[in-house]
Amino acid sequence: FGTLGYFKYADFGLENARAVFALFGVSVELPRLDLLLPIGLSFHVFQSFAYVVEVLSGRIAPCRNFVLYALYVSWFPQLVAGPIERPERLMPQLARIEGTKDGFATRLPHAAALFAEGWIRKMAADVISTTADVFFDAPAGASSSDAVFGIVAFGLQIYGDFSGYSRMAQGASHALGVDLMENFNRPYWARSFRDFWRRWHISLSTWFRDFVYIPLGGSRSGPARERVNIVATMLLSALWHGAGWTFILWGAMHAAFMVLESMTRPFWRWAPAAVTRPLVWVAVFLAWVPFRATDFGSVVECYRALGNGGWAPPTLAFVFGATLLVLVDVFRVPLVAPDGVPAPGVRE
Repeated sequence: FGTLGYFKYADFGLENARAVFALFGVSVELPRLDLLLPIGLSFHVFQSFAYVVEVLSGRIAPCRNFVLYALYVSWFPQLVAGPIERPERLMPQLARIEGTKDGFATRLPHAAALFAEGWIRKMAADVISTTADVFFDAPAGASSSDAVFGIVAFGLQIYGDFSGYSRMAQGASHALGVDLMENFNRPYWARSFRDFWRRWHISLSTWFRDFVYIPLGGSRSGPARERVNIVATMLLSALWHGAGWTFILWGAMHAAFMVLESMTRPFWRWAPAAVTRPLVWVAVFLAWVPFRATDFGSVVECYRALGNGGWAPPTLAFVFGATLLVLVDVFRVPLVAPDGVPAPGVRE
């Protein structure tokens, strides 16, 4: 984690240190490191940490083969964007990988289907991105419809891009005889904010649940402590996504959503999906604004644009990309786990 902190957050820390000194009228020359982030560093660190914890807790035996361990830490299809695999699931598959050569031809059609689905998702994300870029590049002069479609477009873009990469990684891995876990399970069909995080970037959500939220006490010490743990977990998750205050704002918004849900559990338990789903949609898409915006000023301008007035239909690119994402979600290719049952994280 020290390595991750140095490469990913050193410049962020130095910038904020300069700002604090300037606040007190002290001019301090602190260097800007401009470090190049090693490829896949966050995933290296998270998978290595999971291995250490699982071994120390006695849940898995230590790996005595360094090549196998290195392959687990740096399994190339999911190295850049996940899913973040656990050692008890990935390492046994990698240990048997020599014996999977004969089944390559049999697996190839399904692997190609998974990879193609991922490519379609990423293509849809690229098509939609033009609508998002037009709005976020100049939100001050946008109409209300530009703001609505621009914000929704980015929410769909990041989903298509991220889930598409995961699908392509799953397809490439399946061809080699390794089945990765499900990482997205129709997150925009969630009925609550907790449900959203059970469906969005599942491998990361479960990592933070198991290694941050539960060790902090989870919900075992009463509602007040549970809500503190939720806030701490979401803020750390936000920092993992990016070194910037806008990312922290995004995490704080989701923490607020989940704390509010914790305080109003009966409503979320008994309200029909026709009521709760639109609430989740509106909140989650509005929260994408600080994730995409470059600074707080831009965040404010984006939200203000919602009230600028003016309405026009969406572009053909937006309609095509959004429709394609919906269709690919409805008719998605199922994952095939090594034992023939749905992969962990799948909730049909």
